[in-house]
Amino acid sequence: MKKHKGKRKDDKYKGLGKINSLRKIHNCQECGISDKKKKLFIHHIKPKSRGGANTKENLVKVCGECHKRLDYWALQMYYNYLKEDEEQKHKRKNIGSP
Repeated sequence: MKKHKGKRKDDKYKGLGKINSLRKIHNCQECGISDKKKKLFIHHIKPKSRGGANTKENLVKVCGECHKRLDYWALQMYYNYLKEDEEQKHKRKNIGSP
């Protein structure tokens, strides 16, 4: 039996459990464009790196343009969160100073 070199067709669903409903979605869930016109990607609403799960509630299928926009938005939200957190730490640190 030959070993596969590279990605297999179903690799994008690997580790997603039994979320077969994603396979049935053929339009971007943001803009509605068909997968016949553009390739669709699976996007985690809450990133896995921040504790997001592979559940149908946390996943959407989007086109490349919407995926970039959603990733950019999530990145901006994360930077704003870090900035606010640093400001809060700075305020707490300076409360005791004259």
